[in-house]
Amino acid sequence: MTDRISKEKIAAHLKTKEFGQEIHFYDRIDSTQDAAKSLAERGVQEGALVIAEQQIQGRGRMGRHWSSGKGGLWFSLLLRPKIPPTRIPILSRIASQSVSDALRTHLGIHCKIKKPNDVVVHGEGNIYQKVSGILIETSIQSNQLIWVILGCGINVYNRIPSNLKRQAIRLRDIVDLPLDRNRILAEVLFQLEKNYRRLLKNNKPAVVPNPPSV
Repeated sequence: MTDRISKEKIAAHLKTKEFGQEIHFYDRIDSTQDAAKSLAERGVQEGALVIAEQQIQGRGRMGRHWSSGKGGLWFSLLLRPKIPPTRIPILSRIASQSVSDALRTHLGIHCKIKKPNDVVVHGEGNIYQKVSGILIETSIQSNQLIWVILGCGINVYNRIPSNLKRQAIRLRDIVDLPLDRNRILAEVLFQLEKNYRRLLKNNKPAVVPNPPSV
């Protein structure tokens, strides 16, 4: 691993208006999701970002453990969308799409989306391997959406557990170039903000047929 995450380096690459303008960085944390929830309950504005070099209790969908060792991108973004709770699933789709767009734009990697929330690449042996996953957690009161925590994990330099090496892959194993996680994160946030704002403005999904789902 040759790069190092920092608030200053992330900010230097940001092209967003709101997403990531407030950054909470931790070298080691239980869960970025839990830290972002705490910010949400304190009334912090939309777009606040929690990112960690390492998660001790990272999790995916249905409470599954997410291996979150040093070298990956593990972050959570606070959103306060004015949409009905029935539309929450589209946020997961937009997030997956945005990660895929960012990897294609920044690194030339062509991904597919595996429903409901995984970004995968076509690996050896004609199988699809997971490079990123999305987790959506919400607060709903009186049938109104109060906040959304959009969690994302992207395998970059981190070690993949031996029992997951067939299912998962790292960007380091795909791209034979030095990788800067700060720049990758900035591009993901840019794509996320663009697609998210389009959704709110048009009140319809901001996704396109590329990449196809598997």
